[in-house]
Amino acid sequence: MPDIKNQIKNLPASGGVYLFKDENGNIIYVGKANSIKKRIQQHRRSKLADKIHYIDYINTDSELDSLILEAKLIKRYLPRYNAKQEQPTYPN
Repeated sequence: MPDIKNQIKNLPASGGVYLFKDENGNIIYVGKANSIKKRIQQHRRSKLADKIHYIDYINTDSELDSLILEAKLIKRYLPRYNAKQEQPTYPN
């Protein structure tokens, strides 16, 4: 099993989207951050921490790109620890 501390040490301080994976490589959480490394360090103190076995990330050029990519990945993978995204409702 990869060492999470080593993975975190090698993360970028830049912004983007990160994916937490379980021991089988299944995506269990998708998030976005202005600093991937700093945000993931905060997650290490959460209830999700013991379920994270692998960390992937995708750098993005802007916060808007991160928001869009995060939404697309959540919709595609339906990670069990992300809150369900509701479909927008529009007035008639």
